[in-house]
Amino acid sequence: MFFLTVGSIRLPVIYTVLLGLVVLALVLLIFGTLNENETLTKAAGYAVFGASALGLYLFLSSCSVALGGPPCQLGRPLRP
Repeated sequence: MFFLTVGSIRLPVIYTVLLGLVVLALVLLIFGTLNENETLTKAAGYAVFGASALGLYLFLSSCSVALGGPPCQLGRPLRP
């Protein structure tokens, strides 16, 4: 999953952030479960909510383009 995030560096920055949040959520959830730490598990849930919000933004951007409207700003690639 980490390499998928690294591979998205040439895409607009929102995709890299989205995949980074998913990786962060998975790591936090693993550590929270193994250590029986409720705080890390809650932080993983917040990371999932953040990833969901970015996914919704991407979905609304593609809907806008499909209906003939302008696309939402997705950011420049981290590495051109």
